[in-house]
Amino acid sequence: MMQATVSQENKELPYLDCTVMLPLSAQPIAVPKRASWKFMALEHHRQPPAECSYSLPIHKMRIALQPYLSFEHRVNDGRVSHLTVARGDLAVCPAHSLQWMRWQEDAEFLLLSIQPALLERFAEEAEIEISSIELIETPEEFQDPLIYQLGLTLLTELSAESTIFSAAYIDALSNALAAHILKHFCLYSHKKSLVPASTKLSSTAWRNVVEYIHTHLDQALTLKELATIVGMSSYHFAHSFKQALGISPHQYILRLRIEYAKMMLLKGEVPLSEIVMHLGFADQSHFTRSFKRVVGIPPRMFVQEHRKNVLS
Repeated sequence: MMQATVSQENKELPYLDCTVMLPLSAQPIAVPKRASWKFMALEHHRQPPAECSYSLPIHKMRIALQPYLSFEHRVNDGRVSHLTVARGDLAVCPAHSLQWMRWQEDAEFLLLSIQPALLERFAEEAEIEISSIELIETPEEFQDPLIYQLGLTLLTELSAESTIFSAAYIDALSNALAAHILKHFCLYSHKKSLVPASTKLSSTAWRNVVEYIHTHLDQALTLKELATIVGMSSYHFAHSFKQALGISPHQYILRLRIEYAKMMLLKGEVPLSEIVMHLGFADQSHFTRSFKRVVGIPPRMFVQEHRKNVLS
């Protein structure tokens, strides 16, 4: 039986090498859509009947997307289990575990890859006293609404032709995922609460952060970058920021960019391509989607509505 190897497409986050999938019908194995971020990667598989065996140095979470599927599963050369999964069912596969699967009908699923370093980094930033972190293997598939929705959120990035999410938003998703995994799927030697103590930023610290954001709107701002300005961990900074303003750093940055965009659009002195570049959006498509999400209408319609109101 063939066993998966680390793909060279992404040395930090290895993908499942599809050459190890053995088709059980005349249909060929399909190459999945893939995307990667720091500490995370996602694969969207639509595969014919097949079997595969893999062992990778990263944690994997398998999320079922088809309404119903029966398959066989074995972990670390143990007993073969006959399982039935429904849409949203999740399986947790720790790093280096040997996974074998076989299914006899078309299957659709997500593979969410997580660097062990993500959990270690979050534990350190959240000041959790852990001498070792062990991800628990799940014997059966189960429903986890948070990870399912997170997988679907990241899937929108795969389906888009351009970047959707900012670096700060990906940081926030990574932190939420790490906190959830540590709380529900890990064993510890020592553990503190995952809820940080109330930490307030001084007025000087707030001013420094806000000034930095305004000055660097054309860049991909990250939580770590902003947290460093005030000498806090990313986790505590994001928590303090939302406590103070009621919105996350990502939402604040996005709204600020859109406010600047509205002013520049109404002035009409700068072409759209320059507005997009000046405000740190990946491209015009990314800008248009973000603008519509915040304002409710596309940029062109916003300008038309404003001119109509001025003339009336």
